[in-house]
Amino acid sequence: MIAQQNLQSWWAGLTSEQRGRAVIVASRPAPRGMLIDDLTASMIQAGLPTSRQIWTGQPEHLVEMLDDVAEFVLGVGRVP
Repeated sequence: MIAQQNLQSWWAGLTSEQRGRAVIVASRPAPRGMLIDDLTASMIQAGLPTSRQIWTGQPEHLVEMLDDVAEFVLGVGRVP
């Protein structure tokens, strides 16, 4: 389980554009493939767990947003 404080600190540090991308990723069915980009880097820097996936030739399938993170993002991302 991920500490709520880590999730809240990570979310607070995101730009509105990054938050929008996080909600889009979190809304997908698992596995939630992600690009290796600034959003993924922010998750890793915040100490949030990710899962590496086998490379399929598509760069967006290199890292996965896990269920706990997705549930948090969907919970806070829908609040106006």
